[in-house]
Amino acid sequence: MAVTTSQSPFARPKNWLIRKLDRWAARWVLRAMVEKTENMMSVRWTGRQIWQCPVDAWVVQEVISELKPDLIIETGTFLGGSAYYYGCICDMLGHGHVVSVDIAPKGIQPHPRVTYISGSSVAPEIVDQVADLARSLQAKQILVILDSDHSAGHVLQEMEIYSAFVPMGGYMMVQDACIDEYEVFKVDRPGPGVAIQKFLAERSDLVLDREVENRYVVTFHPQGWLKRVAPDPKPIDLTPPAEQTPVAAPKLNVPDIYQHVNFQLPTHRLSEIFPGIEGVSVRSIASQIQRKDDWPLPVVELLTLGAICQHLQPKRIFEIGTYRGASTVMMGLNTPEETEIFTLDLLPETQATHQHGLGVGLPQFPVGEQFQHNPTVSPKITQLYGDSREFDFSPYYGTLDLVVIDADHTYEFVKSDTVQALKLLRPGGVILWDDYLWIQKYPECAGVTRCLDELQQEIDCVQIAETRLAIYVSPQS
Repeated sequence: MAVTTSQSPFARPKNWLIRKLDRWAARWVLRAMVEKTENMMSVRWTGRQIWQCPVDAWVVQEVISELKPDLIIETGTFLGGSAYYYGCICDMLGHGHVVSVDIAPKGIQPHPRVTYISGSSVAPEIVDQVADLARSLQAKQILVILDSDHSAGHVLQEMEIYSAFVPMGGYMMVQDACIDEYEVFKVDRPGPGVAIQKFLAERSDLVLDREVENRYVVTFHPQGWLKRVAPDPKPIDLTPPAEQTPVAAPKLNVPDIYQHVNFQLPTHRLSEIFPGIEGVSVRSIASQIQRKDDWPLPVVELLTLGAICQHLQPKRIFEIGTYRGASTVMMGLNTPEETEIFTLDLLPETQATHQHGLGVGLPQFPVGEQFQHNPTVSPKITQLYGDSREFDFSPYYGTLDLVVIDADHTYEFVKSDTVQALKLLRPGGVILWDDYLWIQKYPECAGVTRCLDELQQEIDCVQIAETRLAIYVSPQS
């Protein structure tokens, strides 16, 4: 039970001077926290970058614990750390789901209780998707957290849209009004604080909850907690269709063995893994930059791979899983002229019959097409064919500087490929795994996650921040 002012032995009269000193002290502490944590960049939750003020994150978990929301709506995914954090809190409570919306997320932190939606948070079709998810969950208690574009106009638009999701007694949290109040954060444009004031001037159904806002004195979110005290003038209809069967949470279309996969790898920035790597220049080609983030490696992973090659300058590389060869090209462009790159994939005639993921067969694709007619990189590359579980890797044992695993993502294949990769490495060599990822769109990636979560109990593998890549650097001797 909270201690009231009259009961607290630490209570003191709050005259204007003391209140002013309190505000000054809070701002000084906030500034010191910003400098100490590089504006919260160093804050971690279970090893993952969360990019939240720890004091505010603590208040959020208290509110989640008190409300036990059926659904938490977050706008502004960015790196996915806060969505993952909210998902973990829901997991601990055994209740709740999170939906995180961003027009262009920099990364995600997959969690079975988190759904990521890519698109503008104020676009009608995106709002409809959020509403559909709320209906599918039969969500009655909803917590809204707004943390996307902080310009006043956008925040006000979000507030007008998403306040309709907030039930009586529920909250809408608007983050980062500190940019309007504190000199250290101020920018040229008006921000969330201006939007909040305009919203409250026109509405009386939500009011500021100063107790939650100032619960621990220091906050990045002044005026940030709005509580519903009256019905919304234009409530959103979240009534599920009559024929819909109630569900507790979205079911993932994966085998039972994957239902409880956790994401246990600690997350480190690339510069923490390879000090000095931030100074390298990466070569690429226009066709890679223009590709969509689908089956092939998206741009952030390609550039990360290129940076690692530039930094390590490997002489021998083995890639398990060629696909069309985009990653092979990236390695070829960013390694010395004498580098040898061996890349392994199935024969085209066996693709359609391969037992891949949760289905049967692979789409037909020309293996290695992106490097076959590229005179800059093709002399370095040797295309090998075969099933990685049956391929004879022994001639390459102990000679590889870099091994990349990006073939079949089912658990059995990833484990088999990993066993071989550990044998392939020379002392000081590096293994990279793609798709340390588990989302409904690619359920087979749960095999990568499960394998690496087990492996990290034996060797020091980590996830590279802002990517879906995991990495292991073997000892020098």
